[in-house]
Amino acid sequence: MMKSKEKPHRRHCGHAFWLRVQRARRARRELSAQGAAVQLLAIFAALVGSMPLPSTRVSSGVSMSPPATPRVMAFRPSPTLDEAMRHIRGARSVTPRVRIALDVLKRSAPSTSEWIDDRANWLEWSDLTRCLVVGDEDATLARLQQAAAAWRLAKEPPQPKKGRKPKKAQNADETAFKP
Repeated sequence: MMKSKEKPHRRHCGHAFWLRVQRARRARRELSAQGAAVQLLAIFAALVGSMPLPSTRVSSGVSMSPPATPRVMAFRPSPTLDEAMRHIRGARSVTPRVRIALDVLKRSAPSTSEWIDDRANWLEWSDLTRCLVVGDEDATLARLQQAAAAWRLAKEPPQPKKGRKPKKAQNADETAFKP
């Protein structure tokens, strides 16, 4: 039996495009559901993985810790001045390695320790590394001492000059500005 006056459906030129859009929407929905499932699985795995597992050892009721092994301090010789300057040159902050290098500098030239502390406080490593003479520790120490001495002189307030004070003007009204 045929329905009365009903035209058969014809597909138009945009029908294929419409079908592609619908398939893409369905695929996106499926992918988002898959993503949610993966996220839930990851959360579950993290929770289960962080729980401590029960011990399978049979204990006698007495708790014993493993035998303590004493930590052996490895002997490391203090760096030379060249090595210390190399550690200081690449530093961005005062790390333990840089602190050791600064201590080496202070030990080798005790008169410069105040200047070295000041440079380290302001992170002005270039002032320290400029004193390096590669392979010649004596020249390096001499340069460190010269730089520290120059810093001490610059740090001191200037001394007032000795001599006569300038005289005041005889007539202050004459020297005043008149418009």
